[in-house]
Amino acid sequence: MEVAPCQPAAETGGDHTASIFMTAGVERAEVASPSLLSKQRSLRAVYVLNDGLKAVAANSPESGALQCLQRACDAESAILTTVTFGRLDFGETTVLDTFYDADIAVVDMSDVFRQPSLFYHLGVRESFDMANNVILYHDTDPDTAQSLKV
Repeated sequence: MEVAPCQPAAETGGDHTASIFMTAGVERAEVASPSLLSKQRSLRAVYVLNDGLKAVAANSPESGALQCLQRACDAESAILTTVTFGRLDFGETTVLDTFYDADIAVVDMSDVFRQPSLFYHLGVRESFDMANNVILYHDTDPDTAQSLKV
């Protein structure tokens, strides 16, 4: 899979449109693509947001990661769904199904207090042989980064 380097959101464009849907309490950001009419099932990716789409600041590291992921999914005609950490941690059935059934899960481990829950959910995915998991970490504290390396 080849992915172009990420650029600022102001430069995003192209033939694809991104939209956000609310389905049964799950925030969903889906990427419409010209190849959705093919008979092969699209790749599904899920991104765990720390606080929700509205709380993501335009210039924050999480916003940049989400924009890059959305462009990568767009390039591969994949469907990107976002779920909030609070709903995943609470155990809402639709959110758990979305997270566990996705082909690729992307989580941000920058918040040290959310790491135990996120590692648990990643472990559940791996127990189902869903090993395509991506961990993002914005290094603001060297001690925390060291604990993740160990």
